[in-house]
Amino acid sequence: MKQPERIAIVEDDTLLREELSCFFTTSGLVAHEANSYQTLLDVLQNHAVDVVVLDLNLPGMSGYEIAEQLKQVCPSTGIVMLTARAAKHDKLRGYDAGADIYFAKPVDPDELLAAVRSLAARVRGQTESQETFKLNMQQLSLTLGEKHYPVLSAVEAQILKALTFSPEQTLDISGLQNVLEDRFPDRPFTKRALENLLSRLRKKLLGCFEGETDPIRAIRGVGYQLTWTVEVVEG
Repeated sequence: MKQPERIAIVEDDTLLREELSCFFTTSGLVAHEANSYQTLLDVLQNHAVDVVVLDLNLPGMSGYEIAEQLKQVCPSTGIVMLTARAAKHDKLRGYDAGADIYFAKPVDPDELLAAVRSLAARVRGQTESQETFKLNMQQLSLTLGEKHYPVLSAVEAQILKALTFSPEQTLDISGLQNVLEDRFPDRPFTKRALENLLSRLRKKLLGCFEGETDPIRAIRGVGYQLTWTVEVVEG
């Protein structure tokens, strides 16, 4: 059964945001609401999202700034800008900031829905086409086809597992500390120690899987993101 498209609506006009959320929900999508970049981050920390529908005039960070941040934090997430700004230079700036689609208000709801669904399908297709690593928690190994790395430590394997199961495969330092301290209660995991662990793990994986993209990326103000697609095998 096809999984419904998942979107986040970032709009500070409460009435409009609720109307959009209701429209998308009744159309079969899963919709989450946010009114700023910070509340959007809260959504992304707890839910997987295919597309962000983004206003430009927002408190704090503008939609342009949010789009630029999203391309760093969640590069696989699609962005639809929905704004009252219809001037050509605004549209060009929107696309430069990372928008996949730019709509000026008012927009036909059916056209907006079709665009969101099309972008979500493209985003999912790109994600599904990525090579999948297999992380075996019993053998403490990570494999990709014929490439095999058998000497992960239990802590390193747990870090990869925690990132894999987090929304957008992203966790902040405190989130990683909580996971590891729960799993290894006899070991202290200070911020500095965890940063060193992540740095060594990243170098280890790059050394084994030469030619692959950087596996763990540090994102300022957010945390760490696993960029590889990983399937966790417990047995």
